[in-house]
Amino acid sequence: MTPLFHGFNPITNRMGFAMKKPVLYVLIVFLLIMTEMRVGTATPTTDRLMILGPSGIFEEVLSSFVIRQFEKDNNVKVVYKSGSYPEILSLIEKQKGFDIIFLNDRYATIGREKQLFGKLTELSSLNDIYDFARGKEDLWVGIGSIATGIIYNKDEIKETDAPKSWKDLYDPKFKGKVAIPFISAVSGVHSALGTAKAAQEEGVAAKLAFEMIKESRDHFKAVSIDAADLYYLFRNKEIYLCPLPSTMALSLIEIGMPVGFVYPREGSFVLNNTASIVINTPNPQLAKKFIEQLINEHNQHAFLKVLKWIPTNKKVALPKEREGIFPTPSNIKLLESVDWTYFIKNEKSLAEKWREIIPAKKK
Repeated sequence: MTPLFHGFNPITNRMGFAMKKPVLYVLIVFLLIMTEMRVGTATPTTDRLMILGPSGIFEEVLSSFVIRQFEKDNNVKVVYKSGSYPEILSLIEKQKGFDIIFLNDRYATIGREKQLFGKLTELSSLNDIYDFARGKEDLWVGIGSIATGIIYNKDEIKETDAPKSWKDLYDPKFKGKVAIPFISAVSGVHSALGTAKAAQEEGVAAKLAFEMIKESRDHFKAVSIDAADLYYLFRNKEIYLCPLPSTMALSLIEIGMPVGFVYPREGSFVLNNTASIVINTPNPQLAKKFIEQLINEHNQHAFLKVLKWIPTNKKVALPKEREGIFPTPSNIKLLESVDWTYFIKNEKSLAEKWREIIPAKKK
């Protein structure tokens, strides 16, 4: 009878026990059957979707709410590579093989001019998207928007005196308690365009918007380089009134600040977070299917809840709470996207002109 313990031999497990051949054969057959059950019946993943986009919370939300389910439903591997917007555009020009690119509409304008995108006209739900969230020639689609409005301190400004128009930023009763963003900031462009709208209402050419700002330069507490500066000035109660993105206004409310948010009656502007298909993508149909997922009602609700983005799908109900920061069905019709072509081409000259009429910051 073969002893149970033999020391080392070719059929010895880690504990040093030798197995009788009949037992070993049975074990081998068992393992082969289990292997067949576990991997032999599964369909191998044959497709891979390559995505370029920003890092941070967006990447996390996309992975949690969209990518995992999409991989499961379509038996595909989604690879997400992140970077800054300039890095993303640079990489897409140098390296082939990417399918989808995430930007905002300012940088999507650059990508469009460089002919980096394919058309999205075949998307079945494209007609459900608001006009402000559809790019020229349908080369990008907005998957969530951020609007610029006017915020005010409700403890310092009575509701009857609350701003209703872009012109109210220049009302003498608010002198010294108003700030505006610099023209190079997105909200600065939105504010300048809003001022132009207000000027046009009075029959003044839009090109005189800068003159309107120039005449009021002593009126402002500060002209800040970006929206983050205005956020802190407002939080510290150095200002009571300023243009600010809707997402930042919500953040102020969440820390207990008495914030009122107004969509000016002339209309306002949005920054779209965009999705595009890379031209000559290896997987055009799969890429379009992924983008369809981004703009369906389920994921639009997720972006609204977690990222505080304004839904771009008309079928998604707009929330009524949160101090009116999300638009109503009536004022969402007054939202517009920016044609960034002019601002990109004239960025340097516009910044220089702005510095001429208003110092970068007043103490």
